[in-house]
Formats: sequence, structure tokens, C-alpha cells
Amino acid sequence: MTSIRRTTALVARGPSQPVLMEEIILDELRSDEAIVEIQAVGICHLEIALLHGVIPQPFPRVLGHEGAGTVREVGIDITHVQPGDKVILGIDSCGECLNCQARLPGYCDENRPRNWDGKRPDGSTRLRGIEGQAIYGNFLGQSSFSRHAVVSRSSLVKVPSDTKLDMLAPLGCGVLTGTGAVWNVLDVQQGDSLVVSGCGAVGMSAIMAAKSRGASTIIAIDLAPDRLRLAGELGATHCFNGREDDLLEQIRRLAPLPTGVKHAFDTTGVPKVIETLIEATGVRGTTVVVGATAMDQTVNIQPLRFLDMGKRFLGSTQGDGDPVKAIPYLVEQFNSGNLPIEKIIKKYKYTDFAQAIQDMESGQTIKPVLIWDGADKKIATPVLYCAPSAHYEAVRQDEHLTTSPVSASNSLTTDPLSSVSDSPMVYKPPTKGIISKLPAAWIPYAELIRLDKPAGTYYLFFPCLFSTLLAAPMATPMASPLEVATSTALFFTGALIMRGAGCTINDLWDRNLDPHVERTKLRPIARKAVSVPKAMIYLGGQLTAGLALLLQFPTSCFFYGAPSLLLVAVYPLAKRVTHYPQFVLGLTFSWGAIMGFPALGIDFLSDTTALPAVAALYSSCVAWTLVYDMIYAYMDIKDDAKAGIKSIAQAHEQHPKTVLSIFSATQIGLLATAGYFTGAGPIFFMGSCGGAALTLATMIRRVNLKDVKDCWWWFVNGAKLTGGTISLGLLGDYLYRRSREEPTGVTGTTDVS
Repeated sequence: MTSIRRTTALVARGPSQPVLMEEIILDELRSDEAIVEIQAVGICHLEIALLHGVIPQPFPRVLGHEGAGTVREVGIDITHVQPGDKVILGIDSCGECLNCQARLPGYCDENRPRNWDGKRPDGSTRLRGIEGQAIYGNFLGQSSFSRHAVVSRSSLVKVPSDTKLDMLAPLGCGVLTGTGAVWNVLDVQQGDSLVVSGCGAVGMSAIMAAKSRGASTIIAIDLAPDRLRLAGELGATHCFNGREDDLLEQIRRLAPLPTGVKHAFDTTGVPKVIETLIEATGVRGTTVVVGATAMDQTVNIQPLRFLDMGKRFLGSTQGDGDPVKAIPYLVEQFNSGNLPIEKIIKKYKYTDFAQAIQDMESGQTIKPVLIWDGADKKIATPVLYCAPSAHYEAVRQDEHLTTSPVSASNSLTTDPLSSVSDSPMVYKPPTKGIISKLPAAWIPYAELIRLDKPAGTYYLFFPCLFSTLLAAPMATPMASPLEVATSTALFFTGALIMRGAGCTINDLWDRNLDPHVERTKLRPIARKAVSVPKAMIYLGGQLTAGLALLLQFPTSCFFYGAPSLLLVAVYPLAKRVTHYPQFVLGLTFSWGAIMGFPALGIDFLSDTTALPAVAALYSSCVAWTLVYDMIYAYMDIKDDAKAGIKSIAQAHEQHPKTVLSIFSATQIGLLATAGYFTGAGPIFFMGSCGGAALTLATMIRRVNLKDVKDCWWWFVNGAKLTGGTISLGLLGDYLYRRSREEPTGVTGTTDVS
């Protein structure tokens, strides 16, 4: 049995699912396996592609394929390394097929089962979760996003003991691919010409390799000025922005051959870019591609041009090199100064994995390297959540060279994946506010009930408050301030509890939809911080607390309040079947407009004055919900459409402010009707109705529905502005009428006889 049985790893739970820092169990070592303590690991765009779901993979899985570290244990069949040796890891291979015998392990006959399927040949996995569930490993032979990795014999490449692993971990893939393509596939020689498209880690490595061979013309193409400047420092003789209209002609003019450059190397995988490079090569010119295109994409070529000019178009894996020979040579090149890869590397602590991914996708960092020092304790913290792959597919279908490096339809960038606009959102535990004061284990449950986002609680509470203040003067005798305050306090507590229960129900229903919406994909259930069974138990506790609170009111409130639970349960389904789920939400959130009357002893079903007042107030609150939640829906309008979620924002996208104005006018008219039936006076009509008209008109006029942050600001503050204004008018009316009420038992005349 292995002495190292547990370790810390970054576990990817699935496409568009959270990557979690977890404790995992290492399986018993086989005779041809070793345990390597990972000290550094590079992050490659391949990992991002997998996390975006572009390439089908089994999950849960530990990724990482540019690892370097120290051997800690070896199986009995491993003799070329010993515990304590420093190693840089490569891919796994059988060592026996024709390609392996030809020292081309990247094309091994067993490449897929050894490097992609995540299991050993007998179907077992090298990794397991703490509860025993299988975790797929063997990713490109290593799965080095882990403090300790179980690797095969063929993946172990011994390097000198003084090797700077924190700098050279990426030699096993990115650097190997770029340099190998230049040295092995293109065989660039002194005086040759080369054009490189995409100045990421692979492209920069190719430029450095071409310089070391003495190429006379090295042309770099990218959209990022900073990267082009760095490419010049690393050896590029000419640098061009991919947006330039006459790019092809400029390349041809620089080529020493009359018909074009001798070599071209593409790292983007974008068909139009590849076609341009093919055109840029001259007689007997060769174009090599390493950037992966989507399975359904094609590159247009003219066979006659290939025939007449003897052109070649090739693909390459791992730079057509043998890691066992290539990696030690790359270490020598680094030590001699011919391969200054330190200029493209930025180091991150393993706990900053999410930031490293984000910096890589945004283009701020060319090659992130995670440093695993001190990763020995158990951690169960959500680290990263990646976005769906829709924007990745848009990247692959672009047809222009002149696009922005951060647009969804990118073509020629550092790497097409680096331009994905739907970049991952990073979960960061709160550092301020009430939730930050809670124990770490409680935080996901507090987030589940949106304790840190009280706007929803206010919107649920205000109808209760409106109803209480509107009903108070109608009670017999008129409700006292103490009774009003007591009901208000109970209603606020109930709103807090039931809003949390509603959020929990919503997130349980939407657990498969939330991962596809930018704003919701880091919710606790979506990011797996709270399991479904635990959420169900938590919901049971919330509903029990809500029932206990409801029993503090008069008995009639129980019968009036119980039907609302049906609406709470079915609301999340509405967004799947109708473009007006906000109406169903309004029916749910406005139920408090009914409850204030029975809470103060008014049976409105038998009171001909109270019944129309309740109906008008309830309908007014429903209209108000349509206003604020339509603005809220605009924050998710694009993601909702992609995920198949319906909303009122989609139904009225052409004239939204007209629709908002109609709903607002309806709300105010119905509110005034409710006041009329309860005998409200001028304070109510001017304060509540007039104030609501002013705040709503201001909001509709000023909100920018295309700006997510602006929509959020008005959604949050609309509760305080409109809800607070209506409440103050109702409170003023109640207090005025209370002051005018005659003391009980005193008549209007005095008997002096």
C-alpha cells in the first residue's frame, strides 16, 4: 500500500460546473506507477476547453498536464527514477507500438485510453473521493492539478536536481509543442522565414525556437500590442496586428522567397486564419497547425495550388517530439539562455487557481503556473466556476482577421479560447457584511436564502406592511400602534423566513438551469456547495419555522396563508412554460397584501368594504412585481434565452419602457382604489399614490435596461424608494385618522344637568 494515501486536488465536477479544492484518496500503486509530489503545474487552454465542455470528458476529474515535481514513491517495475528525483511530466504511452518505437509517443496507438479516458486499462481509477466515489485521473498521463499525482512510468522524465521546476513545468506540453513544431516538423534552418499566428505560450515558444535556429525572418501576428512587443523581444523580426487589412500582402512583401514565406505556424485553430497562412507560404512552403478547431469546421484549400507549388499542410501533436529526449534538451536550452520562457510565465499560488484562469482568458497572463507549496491540509472551498461553451463555439466560427481580442466572435488572438467573453466567474467567500461573520460551514446556507441580498425580503415584506397599515383604521376598535408594530415585526420575520424558503425551492428547481446563467451559476446548489439532500432538509426547517410563526397570528391567518405555499412551490416552473413568470411571482410575493386584514381581526370575505380593498391592493402589488421584476429580468435576458428560460423581458424587448409605464399606471390606479374602499384621506393619496407615481416614473426614465449593473441598482433601490414612499403615506394616513378617533364611550355632547 502507498504511504501517501490522501492529498489535496482541484476536482472538476463537470462542464460548466464548479472546480473544487478537495481532499482525495490515492489508489494503491501498480508496479509501473509512481507518486510525484507536484511543486508546479502550468495551466493550458486545453483545460479551459474541457471546463467549457467543448471536448467530451468523463467527470468528476482532476485535470492538469504540465506538472513538475519530486518523485516520492515508485512501483517495482520503475527503475529509471528513484524517490527524491526531480521530474517533469509528459504524456503516457505504451512504448511498444510503431509510433512509440519511432519516438513519436504523441501518436501512440493507445493514446486515448491512456491519456483521455481517465481510467487504467482494467477500468479502475487512480483517484477516489473521500466517500469512495471514483474520480477520473490519468489526464494526459498525469492529472497534475493535485499536490500528489499518480503517474505511469512513461510520463516520468528525470531532470537535473537544480532544475527550476517553478519555471519549467510547462516544458511538458506548451513549450514542447511550440519548439517541437519548429525544430522537428518544420525543421527551420538558418536564413529561413516563418510566420506565427497567435502569440500565446505555444506561439512564443515557436518564436524562441526559430530564433535559436537562426531564422532570418520571423513574423508574429496577434491582436494584443503588449504581446507583439514581447514577441519582438523574444526574436520576432516583424510584428503585425491581425486587424490590418493588407496583412497577407505585407507578409508576402517581407518574405525572402518571391512567392511567400517558407514556413507558417498556427496556434489559433481558426479556419480563416489558417487559410491566410496557407496563402502566405510560397513554393514548397509548409503550414503546421496545432490550434484545435471544432469538429464540424473545415479549412478551404485549392488543391491545384498545392500541386503546382508543392505546398504542404500538416498537423502536429506534442511537436512530434519524444518528451524523454526533448524535455532535458529544453532544460539545457533554458539554462543556456536560448529559451527565456520566464518572460511568458506568471506564478500563482494553488489557492489562486480561479484568478489564474481568469487572467489567462482575459489575456493578462500568457502562461500561468500554479505553485503547490504547502497544499497539505484538507480544503473544501469552491474555487472556480466556468461558463458554458456557447461563446467558445462562436469563437470557432468567426471568419475575419479583424476582430477584437475580447469579442465572442474572435479569430486571431493569443489563442481563440482566450477571447471567450463569457469568462468564468470566481467564487470568493465574502469578506464583509453579515455573512462574512458566520462560520465557514454556514456561509453557503446563508447565501442560499440570499441573506446577503435583502431586496427580495423587502419586496415580500412591503405588501404585508401595506395591508397592515391599510387595515388598521378599519379594525374595530381601530388597531393600536402596538398592535400595528407587533404585526409588522411578525410579518418582517415571516418575510425573511419564507423568502429564504422560496429561494431554496427556486434553486432546487433550477439546479440544472442556474449553471448556464451568468448571474446564478455560483449559487450554492449550482456550485455544489450545498447538496440536494441537505437543501431539502434545510427547506424543511425553514417551512417549519414559517409555520410556527404563522401560528402566532389569529387562527384565520393560517387558512388565508396556507394557499400561498402552492404558489411558492410552482413559481419556478413558470419560467419554463410562459413568458410571464413575473406574473406568477407577483401572485406569490403579493400574498402579504391579503394577510394584514385577518392579522388585525378583519374577516374581509364577509366585509363588503374590506373585500374590494384587499382585491385592489393585492392586484396593485402584482402590478408592482411586474415592474420591478421585469427590470430584474433584463439582467439575464441573453443568458435566459440561451438556457431556454422565458421572461417578460423577452416578450416585450421592443418597447420595454412603454410596458413598464402601463404596469406602473395600473399599480397606482389599483392602489388608489384600495385606499378609496378603506376610507383613506389626502395624506394617503398624495403621499402613497403621488409618491409612488413619482418614484416609478423616475426609475423608468433613468434605468438603462442594457446595463446589468444599472438594472440591479434600480431593482434593489426601487424597493426602498417606491415601497418606502407608499408605506410612509399609509403610516401618515393611519396616524392622522388615529389622532381623530374619539375615545371609546365619549359622545359628541356634554350633559350638564
